[in-house]
Amino acid sequence: MPGCLPLIRHLFDSIQATHFRSDPWLDLFGIYGFGYFGDNGICDVQTLRNNFDNYKQQCQQMIQWGVMDRPTVNDAPSCGQSANALCAMFKGNGQRTRLQYSCELLSVLRQRVSDGRPRLLRIQVGSHAYVIEQVATPLGNPLGNVYQSNIAVYGYTDRGISLKDYLDHYNNPIDLLQHLDLLAELARPGPRIARYRLYKRLFLTDGFIQRNSEEEIIKGFNRAHCDGLLDQRRSAGGAVTRGQLQVTHLSWAPLTALDIRQLCTNVETLLSYHVVSASQARALAPTVLRDFA
Repeated sequence: MPGCLPLIRHLFDSIQATHFRSDPWLDLFGIYGFGYFGDNGICDVQTLRNNFDNYKQQCQQMIQWGVMDRPTVNDAPSCGQSANALCAMFKGNGQRTRLQYSCELLSVLRQRVSDGRPRLLRIQVGSHAYVIEQVATPLGNPLGNVYQSNIAVYGYTDRGISLKDYLDHYNNPIDLLQHLDLLAELARPGPRIARYRLYKRLFLTDGFIQRNSEEEIIKGFNRAHCDGLLDQRRSAGGAVTRGQLQVTHLSWAPLTALDIRQLCTNVETLLSYHVVSASQARALAPTVLRDFA
């Protein structure tokens, strides 16, 4: 029933932990590698380590020049970077930015997921992208695990929502049909403030809201979402129209045992800097694969 959630949770618990007091830069390997997967696709351990060494040298130089602060394990990757990385880890580099099948309507996706079969979904709402792992549910409403990060305060990764933050705040798995219905409600015309509150319910955490002022959050949304969630604009004919947050991208792909084995390998690659974490991931693999036997 939990699908890959135990493995994904272990991954983000590990890469956002501090393990190396003697060389804190090593703690950044996992979060750097996850971002690298999102930007460039998955790769072998040695390639990742070589690129990490270059990244470390560049950061140290820029810190010395005073043009950047030292990265931390708590810096949140962008939503798109996270979605790309997870799609690549589950389905390979060929589906990093778009999964195998796509549709334009939530109603079509709702009908598709009703069969309760395991699949990966990629959803984009405005400019916010995230993925859902639909888990095998032969009886009852289909369920899914939501995986996402969010830096809705525009440009501030250190004040955003990391994947660990999101997993700690929300209970997975969620009722997938209910989630899609809420997305449909978000996209319908209506009071701006109601859609804003629904967006916060779906995609933000209490900690994020406490760390950032309402003004900053709204400003970030209006920069990040070109349709202007809380903005009023005039159409070409002069009528005032309320900004809407449209569902702009829906795609999915089935999940097989082969996909999950590849995911397990990719998780071990990201945790290769820390032997204990990698061994724990390896121990979780048989449990995760059991749902796909």
